[in-house]
Amino acid sequence: MNVLYRIGSVFTICLLCVFLFAVMIVVAFGYKPIHIVEKNGEKMVANVTVFLSTRYVKYYDYKNVFVCGKQVRIKEDFTDGTKDPVLEHDEVLWAYYYNADGSYNGYYENPDLSEFRY
Repeated sequence: MNVLYRIGSVFTICLLCVFLFAVMIVVAFGYKPIHIVEKNGEKMVANVTVFLSTRYVKYYDYKNVFVCGKQVRIKEDFTDGTKDPVLEHDEVLWAYYYNADGSYNGYYENPDLSEFRY
């Protein structure tokens, strides 16, 4: 009986450690801040992705507080960093523009940041 109790306790502790590790991974890499911003004269929803050295923002059409458009309208890439580029007001490295139907509309490359090109 005592052996079964110990095996059960060790199993429970291991299961709890695995669960806490999974929660830490989700919290560390699953954080994607969302902002409502004014972009090119339109109200848009900015979905920020910061992962290791990759930072980009996808902008969607603003519908209301709870709903945004499904199609990406602008995608901006930023230089390396760890902070939220929308809050930090960082300079855009590249920007890709799309129409409401998702078709490609244009491209912008910041000439002042040429040393950050991949």
